[in-house]
Amino acid sequence: MQKISVPSRLWQGNQERELNFPDRWEVHNLDSPGFRKPGLTSLEIKDKIDHPLEGPSLEELARGKKRAVIVFDDMTRPTPVKDIAPHIVKSLHRAGLKKDQIRFIWALGAHGAYDMLNARKKLGEMIVENYAVYNHNP
Repeated sequence: MQKISVPSRLWQGNQERELNFPDRWEVHNLDSPGFRKPGLTSLEIKDKIDHPLEGPSLEELARGKKRAVIVFDDMTRPTPVKDIAPHIVKSLHRAGLKKDQIRFIWALGAHGAYDMLNARKKLGEMIVENYAVYNHNP
């Protein structure tokens, strides 16, 4: 029996799950590109937001706008939105937007709605306590 470990329960303790396959199968564990690379630091995230590779910064794009909607992926993806979102809202505030002009929307597709416990895991306490967070309803 061949055994392969895969990430599992990324939002509930980040445990590995062991999968078993018959020896007669040819099995390869292919990680997605960048999976084993270290994540960006908070300063690196801020720098990437403030200095995009091309075009104007988020702050420049948001200047003079009446509202901003930030769409983020659901809990099926391990994206660390809570590490990114504070930098995004700071850029929007520097552009002149107030808290009540900024909304967050889960990009759920056909997945079910999430509660505020999951929102806190995905977005972080500061975002959930200070900004409107909605489930998308297709």
